[in-house]
Amino acid sequence: MTFKQFYLISLIGITFFGFIILFLIWLSNKTDDKNRDNKGLLYIALAFLSWTIIGVYKYQDIQIINLSTIIGDRVISSFSNLFIIASLPYFTNTFNRIRYKYSFFRNRDQWVINVFITFTIITAVFSYADRQGDHLSPFLNYLVLTIDCLISIGTFSLVGFALYKSLTKVVFNKAINYVFIIIFILLPVTQIILPLTKIFPEQLRFLYPYTLALFLLSISCFICIMNSYFLLYFSFVKNAKSIKMYENNPLLEQEVISVNKIEFKFNEITKNYELSLTILDNFKKENTITQTYSKLMKPLAHWFLFSISRKNNVFLSENDISVTKFRMIEFFNKDSELKINQDQIFSNNGGSFSFKLDPENIIIHNPEAFKKSFIFQEILKKHAICFIPKQEIDKENLKNSKFFDKYMLKNFESLYERIFEKL
Repeated sequence: MTFKQFYLISLIGITFFGFIILFLIWLSNKTDDKNRDNKGLLYIALAFLSWTIIGVYKYQDIQIINLSTIIGDRVISSFSNLFIIASLPYFTNTFNRIRYKYSFFRNRDQWVINVFITFTIITAVFSYADRQGDHLSPFLNYLVLTIDCLISIGTFSLVGFALYKSLTKVVFNKAINYVFIIIFILLPVTQIILPLTKIFPEQLRFLYPYTLALFLLSISCFICIMNSYFLLYFSFVKNAKSIKMYENNPLLEQEVISVNKIEFKFNEITKNYELSLTILDNFKKENTITQTYSKLMKPLAHWFLFSISRKNNVFLSENDISVTKFRMIEFFNKDSELKINQDQIFSNNGGSFSFKLDPENIIIHNPEAFKKSFIFQEILKKHAICFIPKQEIDKENLKNSKFFDKYMLKNFESLYERIFEKL
């Protein structure tokens, strides 16, 4: 038995074992609606199966390795990268900022569709290059190899990072975490060296067997870690019978269920504005998130505007209200680990909006500090008509901008004072 045959048999056995374990875990959990990460587990299992198929294909057709013969291998190997990249949004403890910022990553099904379309194009290009065979110029051969190399490096780096971030939620031993880091670095490194040994066979031939051995070792450790993580993850989820067990389970993703209280404060010592939200999470636990700002920026002023409008039982409506709500949520989520969405805080009254909270759950300290703000006064003027009784709007014909401007010059101060009376 040659070294290459031993390597391929080992690769087939290791990856098929990884596939069987993950597939059985997926099979035993696929009917549980609480486990939203089942598809991600299936995609990783299919990636392991793809490696098994690659090993079988190469074992049946062992030949002298040269640049023209390895192009065909890129077509098959791209499927394993496809399934791993498709699984990334299902790692719930990582990529939170990307998940919030980009809807195509937050929507897992949309992400999978985009990944499949992208890899369909890549596979078509690789297949065309394979059909050209020796007629393809060396430069294009190198280009195909480089693209596949970069995709493999990126794939292993991203899934390694995701797995490491997830594992550190449950493994607190630094030495073990360092071992994880070494393994997750070795995999991308082998994906750099192996293509180089094929591009420069004469110069780097001696590295080839050692790199294959290193890849075999690192992929074995990687699959064992992956299997152990998902066994642990789904056993925690399946056996969590009470809320207390869920609270102590660091593998589960913390999510916002509702916003229960909003609090504003102006710190007289630091001269900073503070916005605090008390949030109920999916573990039935309240979390208070406080953010501090050196000035009353527009999004923060809009938070205050919606708060005083709720205190006055007023719904806000204007042309840009949808944009205003979006920027308010974006403003808060930017520096918060727990992300909220518009449905959790806004109520809709036929296109007019207000906070869902009861007025007594909106607490405003030092209202005078907010009242004196020029930015807030300008924002309130834009929404002032919402605070004016309908009878007065009809009486003064305030829907006419000319009459409204005259009314505001005469009555803004009294309107402003009246709004703050209920704080």
